[in-house]
Amino acid sequence: MTGWIDAHHHLWDLEAVHYPWLMARGVERFFGDPTPIQRNYLLREFRSEAAPCGIRASVHIQVGAENGLNEARWVQSVADANPDWPMAQLCSVI
Repeated sequence: MTGWIDAHHHLWDLEAVHYPWLMARGVERFFGDPTPIQRNYLLREFRSEAAPCGIRASVHIQVGAENGLNEARWVQSVADANPDWPMAQLCSVI
């Protein structure tokens, strides 16, 4: 494989995993207004944005799901369904 690895990205499917911090309407976050990202952000969109930069693989970082294990399982299902995109994940399931 020739290309770069994005060592820190997030994906979310709001129907599959619940993210309380993300879905709190009207609540400013440390990064500002979350309204523009209060929608699904899936691997297809990430790949289309990453490819022009030469990114060919990635590491998903957990992003504060209500249930970290559910998020880890969902991310693994995405990785399993896309074997042409090498994706590892960093999680902190307790």
